[in-house]
Amino acid sequence: MQWLLYYIRRISDTQLAEIALEIANRHRQTIWQQIEQYDTSMNSDQLRGYIRSRTSFLVHAEVDTFLNQNANKDPSLGERFSAQLMDSIRQLATQDIENMRVRERHAA
Repeated sequence: MQWLLYYIRRISDTQLAEIALEIANRHRQTIWQQIEQYDTSMNSDQLRGYIRSRTSFLVHAEVDTFLNQNANKDPSLGERFSAQLMDSIRQLATQDIENMRVRERHAA
C-alpha cells in the first residue's frame, strides 16, 4: 500500500511541476519587473533570496487560487505547490538574469 501512495504522490509532484512552470512562464514579465533592479554584485545565494522576497506575493496568490480549485486534494498540496512554483520562478528568473548578463558582456 505504501508504494501505491508513493506512486500517486510522485505523479502529483510531476503534475505540480508542470503547472508551476506554466504559471511561472505566464507571469515571466511580471516577475522580471519585480527583480530587474537587482544588485549586480549579488552572489547566487543572495540573488535567490532576492528573487524569493520580490516574488512571494505572486506565489501566495497563485497557491491560494490553486488550492481553491483543488479543495479536495492532499493537505500537503499547498506546501508542495508553493515550493514547486517558487523553484520554477527562481529558475526562470535566474535564467533571465544570466541572459541579460551575457548580452551586457557582448555589448561592452
